[in-house]
Amino acid sequence: MEKVPAGNGLPRPWLIEFYNARRVLLRGVHLTNAPMWTVALRYSEDVVLRDVRITNAPDSPNTDGVDIVSSRKVSLSNLGIDTGDDGIAIKAGLPGPDMPKRAARNITISNVRFGHGHGLAIGSELAHGVEHVRINGAHFTGTQYGIRIKAGRDRGGDVGDVLVRHARMTDVAVPLSIDSSYPGEPRDAAQAPGPGAVAVATPAARAEAPVTPLTPRIHDVTIQHLFASGARRAGLLAGLPEAPLRDIRLQHVSIASRGEGMVLRHVEGSFSGVKITAARGKPVEEGPKTQVAVLETP
Repeated sequence: MEKVPAGNGLPRPWLIEFYNARRVLLRGVHLTNAPMWTVALRYSEDVVLRDVRITNAPDSPNTDGVDIVSSRKVSLSNLGIDTGDDGIAIKAGLPGPDMPKRAARNITISNVRFGHGHGLAIGSELAHGVEHVRINGAHFTGTQYGIRIKAGRDRGGDVGDVLVRHARMTDVAVPLSIDSSYPGEPRDAAQAPGPGAVAVATPAARAEAPVTPLTPRIHDVTIQHLFASGARRAGLLAGLPEAPLRDIRLQHVSIASRGEGMVLRHVEGSFSGVKITAARGKPVEEGPKTQVAVLETP
């Protein structure tokens, strides 16, 4: 019998879970006040969610909207998500002999509106990899993050072939974050303290560690036509000394921050048609092992 992890050690059930399911359609429902994750898609295939609304209290922890765990051929479209944690999270499991070793792949997300919560995430549990993800037409208002990839040395894997197009964000604290130091690294508050405060990893250089099967390997991520205003920090692109982010491409991206700019650490890629403005400090701060080519706008 396959072991299902506890809900962060808390005795709270998922509202809806599809486990090892095939050919699933969930359409035209409004789900509210989930005690834990709202919809969990675990080890499933050929899943469609369409015309679904999810509403949870903004101060309710772990009430993710949709969690895609080691599933494939998943399509999410025309969703409205307002919740207390990740609106959508794509995961690929933690290491361990009791957990199926399955990647999350071939995932399409289109026309989704995010209210409160932590936005759209890949991670943090990525031990078995994520690939072939397409996100088109996401709108964020007042979330803590916009597009976020989060991984760590104790739970990383191979993440690649991710394409995000046509994302619009208003008053999103951190519009773009790709961070290989989650969780448990030093944090730096990027905004005034208070409810809903967002913290992002500090840009301080860290000692290089040996590469292991769990070292995050994040590569081939393209962000096109992302427009954000009212940010508290423009963004964070931070790999590891032993495993930089590779082939990270920002094309036609405009982020206006009323706080800090974008921090780059241990990242290789290119910017084309990118405009970052910040009220404090440099719009873009480059650190060690950063090789980002600025290309002409096509």
